[in-house]
Amino acid sequence: MRPSLVLNLKRDAVREAASHFRTANPRIFGSVLHGTDQDGSDLDLLVDALPGATLFDLGGLQVELESLLGIHVDLLTPADLPPCRLCGVWSGKRYSRHFPLRRRHH
Repeated sequence: MRPSLVLNLKRDAVREAASHFRTANPRIFGSVLHGTDQDGSDLDLLVDALPGATLFDLGGLQVELESLLGIHVDLLTPADLPPCRLCGVWSGKRYSRHFPLRRRHH
């Protein structure tokens, strides 16, 4: 299944999982953001590490998300990306290459 479809089904669960591992503000980038993901694509997620977060938190979140979603997750923090990649992030009010995982209103 395409990661974008899985994400649409489990968006709230992804945000909930992020809150359990000292991270916040999960947002997508890569093929899912651009609408070019396919079966077998990974889900690229950017999260903010909260104070006190460790590599165990980030690794735990990645394992949790992969188990929850059934797809490979590439989990990064802003410090993992070069500044040129951050300049185009969708943060809700301005465009960038990342899009926040907000609740969908039905």
